[in-house]
Amino acid sequence: MDDDKRRVILARRAEGQSIREIAVAVKVSVGVVHKTLNPAAAPVGS
Repeated sequence: MDDDKRRVILARRAEGQSIREIAVAVKVSVGVVHKTLNPAAAPVGS
């Protein structure tokens, strides 16, 4: 994922949007949004 999408995801979450709303707006999966918001949840080595 590029830095622009990462910034948009973080900004939208700070505005209070749900993970699902962000995923739809940015056109990525819910999983991608979740991993972006919580990098500690990503598998080791990813």
